[in-house]
Amino acid sequence: PIEVKPATALAPMEGITDASFRRLIRKCGGCGLTVTEFVNCEALAREVDRTWSQTKTDDEGPASVQIYGRDPERLALAAQMCEARGAQIVDINLGCPAKQVVSGNAGSALMKEPALCARIFRAVREAISIPLTVKMRLGWNAHSMNALEIARMAQEEGLQMVVVHGRTREEGYRGRSHWECVRPIAEA
Repeated sequence: PIEVKPATALAPMEGITDASFRRLIRKCGGCGLTVTEFVNCEALAREVDRTWSQTKTDDEGPASVQIYGRDPERLALAAQMCEARGAQIVDINLGCPAKQVVSGNAGSALMKEPALCARIFRAVREAISIPLTVKMRLGWNAHSMNALEIARMAQEEGLQMVVVHGRTREEGYRGRSHWECVRPIAEA
């Protein structure tokens, strides 16, 4: 039910895509969807005010709130809370390569656990009625590029959109994006 027009999205980036930056980008035009910085599902569930302030998208539309964690039930609870507070879309983060996120086995570390990813998708999808999306990497490293497998799981669990970052976790933000690896996922 949400039209993204034009069909472009502002990628979520920690420390960059705060509300002021997203408003600035909207004023410049050319962006059909904005996404918040990723927020920890545990902090949302514990009602941490500073974390909740990062999810405010009152004057934006359409906008997505990106959450991260590794516990399916806590992610589902956080997504429900986001929906109750007006989120239009919830996005699950499987792409963050940051050491502090990965050390907690969240973000791109979840790419190493496809079965857990499927449980997360199912739990969150059942918990909310708004669109659910996921952002992921190609995989953990060049030897475990499983984004196609996880994208198929997302589709089977009813997610409405899959975004694939064209690098592995090991690559971080270095080197070139592997668009030749993203194309088969889009085509599938």
